Amino acid sequence: MIHSLMHFHHRLSSPSAFLIAAIVFPFGLVSAEDVAEYSDSGKYVSDVDAKEVAGFSFPGPVGLRVDLFAGVSYFHDSNTSLTPVALSADVVSYDFGFDILKGNPGSQGVYYGVNYTGNAYSYGSGSSLGRDSLEQRVGARLGVIGGKTRFRFNTDYYRNNGNSNDFDQLNRETRRSQSDDYNFDFTLARDLAHSTLEFGAGFKERDFDSGTGVNDESGEYGDIAWFYQPGFAPKTDFGVGFRFGQDDYALNPDQEYYTPSVRLRYAASARTSFHSSLGYEFRDSNNPGSLDNEAVVYNGGLSWVPSAKTSIDFSFYKNNRPSYITGGEDVDSTGVVLQMSNALPARFTLSNSIGYENAEYSPNTTGVVSLREDDFLRYRVSLGHPLRITEEISGNVSVFYTYSSNDSTLGGAEFEQNVTGLRFGVMY
Repeated sequence: MIHSLMHFHHRLSSPSAFLIAAIVFPFGLVSAEDVAEYSDSGKYVSDVDAKEVAGFSFPGPVGLRVDLFAGVSYFHDSNTSLTPVALSADVVSYDFGFDILKGNPGSQGVYYGVNYTGNAYSYGSGSSLGRDSLEQRVGARLGVIGGKTRFRFNTDYYRNNGNSNDFDQLNRETRRSQSDDYNFDFTLARDLAHSTLEFGAGFKERDFDSGTGVNDESGEYGDIAWFYQPGFAPKTDFGVGFRFGQDDYALNPDQEYYTPSVRLRYAASARTSFHSSLGYEFRDSNNPGSLDNEAVVYNGGLSWVPSAKTSIDFSFYKNNRPSYITGGEDVDSTGVVLQMSNALPARFTLSNSIGYENAEYSPNTTGVVSLREDDFLRYRVSLGHPLRITEEISGNVSVFYTYSSNDSTLGGAEFEQNVTGLRFGVMY
């Protein structure tokens, strides 16, 4: 996901680049060579895309790389609480951290590393609503790349204090709720004759602070897929898969789910790729009074680089999960996200992101009547320019604007937010 920020890089050997990792999509294992691992972290607070800052190749010797970064933003937030009655504030945010990587994720061998990101927020008087100002994320990763076998393991902990205006982290249900978030996942892929066998598994837990009124979440999943590349279509992988797991949300029945699916990956060229998955999901629960649910689910995405100055990413999805907010209800979400980055004259970069989601609530417990439906819209635009401070220190300055709104049949769930600001960051 995604936002312009300047980092602080220090290289001990190989050139600076972000870790490229295999991403476990909701219903399949998809190699995402154009996705930066940091794209979902708190590092990118409010503005542009990592692709504008980092390269995506791994030349040079296999050695130790230490990246340091720091940045500061000033912005006006029209609704710091994301509630129907808005409370506005001027906010200053600081971000800082490091990434240490040993080895080369782009070639055969072993690589491993750790990373840390901190974000500190300073609000106008009383406008933080008692939220802690410091958010922190720490993670570790390990990968092994062989001639025919690839393995990756990731884990991270995030102290989420609900301050971020990040385009991808904004959640219409949890909104500004504070929580401790834990994630573990691994993927394993083995190349066979004209095919690939892939497996992934993971665990996640989100513990919300007491008094937030939000349901704690925990769950685990497994996913197995087989992709076949026919001789008549060497750029296409046809696959079948099976995803399974369990969701446990407070105030909702524990659910086991099973999702058989068909999958497709297509790499037309180095500039164009597409992936998709279409499945049918069964959600079962043994809790007294619970209801079983089943539905069509899907996801997919298109990455296109039409020119050296423009990149486009489009994704779509339909999924189902228990609600964070209510008891006895599931949420059926259907959405699309479009992101574009354009290099302009005089070394300026313009980035746009827009996402829309429709969420319909349905009962998972006998006697519950579901009436809520949400339409969630979010948009971000930023204009950035790189800076050369010294021979070893570079940076970036950008202006940005984000808009989000949630229209709901439940009045208390509605909100509208405008954020306008300026950002400066450095890398070494």
